[in-house]
Amino acid sequence: MRPATFIQPTRPESVSQELSDTQFPSGRLGEIQFPPNIAGDLDTSAVTLPTEDAAQSLVKAYFQFASVAMPLLHESSFRHQLDLAYRMPRLINLTETHSDANSRITIFFVLEVFAVALLRMQKQDPSRVSTWLADRYHRTALSALNLASLPNGVQGVQALLLVAQYSYLHPNPWDAWRVVGAALRLAVELGLHQDVTNGLDPLALDTRRRAFWVAYSMDRNLSAAMSMPYGLSDGSISAKFPSDVADEFITADGIQSTTVSEPKQIALQMFRYREIQSELRFMLWERPPPYAQINLSEWQNHMRQRIDDWYSSMPLGSHLGSFEKGVLSNFEVTHNTALFNLYRPSPNNPTPSEQQAVTMAEIATNMIHLYQRLFRQKRLSIYWQSIENVFSAGTALMLAYIRSPGVQQAITLTSLESLVHTCSSLLWGMVERFPSFQGKRDAFDITASKVLEAVKAESVGNAGLATPNIARIAAEEQAGHGFSAQNVNLVALGTGCPSNIPSEAEQPSWFDFLAPDDFALHSDQEPLSFQDLDIWALIGNDPIPEKDTGS
Repeated sequence: MRPATFIQPTRPESVSQELSDTQFPSGRLGEIQFPPNIAGDLDTSAVTLPTEDAAQSLVKAYFQFASVAMPLLHESSFRHQLDLAYRMPRLINLTETHSDANSRITIFFVLEVFAVALLRMQKQDPSRVSTWLADRYHRTALSALNLASLPNGVQGVQALLLVAQYSYLHPNPWDAWRVVGAALRLAVELGLHQDVTNGLDPLALDTRRRAFWVAYSMDRNLSAAMSMPYGLSDGSISAKFPSDVADEFITADGIQSTTVSEPKQIALQMFRYREIQSELRFMLWERPPPYAQINLSEWQNHMRQRIDDWYSSMPLGSHLGSFEKGVLSNFEVTHNTALFNLYRPSPNNPTPSEQQAVTMAEIATNMIHLYQRLFRQKRLSIYWQSIENVFSAGTALMLAYIRSPGVQQAITLTSLESLVHTCSSLLWGMVERFPSFQGKRDAFDITASKVLEAVKAESVGNAGLATPNIARIAAEEQAGHGFSAQNVNLVALGTGCPSNIPSEAEQPSWFDFLAPDDFALHSDQEPLSFQDLDIWALIGNDPIPEKDTGS
């Protein structure tokens, strides 16, 4: 039940009509024109490859999304796999017609690309494309991969990351986090984090680089959003970014063009942002070495300039399509999110200065308005990330208001109530699309109700300090790791800390969980066995029934 004392937001039914879907990078499938009968072309009567025309639409949708977000697969190489798949029987039978390892791997890549594309299309027009069909392709693809065993080499990393891309868009970020972790460990075993060029043709080298940087990008984004440790330190990385030319010009014989691809430029810009995101987390969240002499204020000033420079260097080519332009317009919220994380309370900066608190409150306000606009324009797609950012902006804003006289002067109580109401409405609408974060939405509503009730009932003193009752609200422990709506700890929420954190004196750091040589492969050490990796165990699902595989 929602607290009676809290301003009731728009009910979720009207929220879904007023607002809607969207984020990362985000945007609609702009220039792609799908056949009117595409849903009928995607055969759902059995696990069967769709018509070739429908398949081409799915492939186009996938690479439009991937080229600007996570350019994992080389398009020309994938289209060769697609041709191989359509030379086999269209009805998938993993024990008879598709029984050898090569056939199963081909079927995995083709069906998983279809599944990711279908999720993107489903977010554009849920009435025409069913999530159930995407799940069906996905589960058949996993069965094929499990029967074939994870490939050796870079292809194994690609396979895991493709599975993670599906989970990235679907309502379970923990699946994506586990699979990305496995992919990153395998990438490190293979040395993809190091810039090794000897004996590699240009296509093989670019394939290694894009696999690593997609793994890095997903690891940074998921770990930061879920308050989990990163899988690899930045100091051990020497791999260069992949090529910025279009895939058709990247061949084993060489790079056939020097003309840059504007979608690839956007992808590389996102990789640069993930490096910024990584440094923010390291400097503000991890326990510094005892011998380190760091002037946090100077670093913040330098990082502010770096974030602003990143945003001002966005590619602005005249040949960008509507989808790419939509992605670039969403970088405004990415820019604000980076600045918000720079100034918000954190373990290494638990009490920001008065000016930092005011700056953070202004940025949080911008974030809330930006997400409201993007949601209404249906330009979000990764809801777990959007929910996390809206939740963090709202809770940090409330914490700043009860602690900072400057924030109280900059934001009236009426404005605060309006912003909190907007956050709650957004969270209700987003959770409709991502039910796994219902607990986080409820935790926000409980916190907002208590804070607003206390602020209105007990006036804040001239010094701007919280009254005893508000302080007590901020000190209550939040129960459960799943953001239970009981006993919300506003201090933990405002800093983005995990929900069950201990007291400051005993608060653990990510350094407590990772040894310095966790990722070092010693000369006498056997590489971990990924060939026998059980994909179903990794993502926490059971295999689909035998009849669903066509066997």
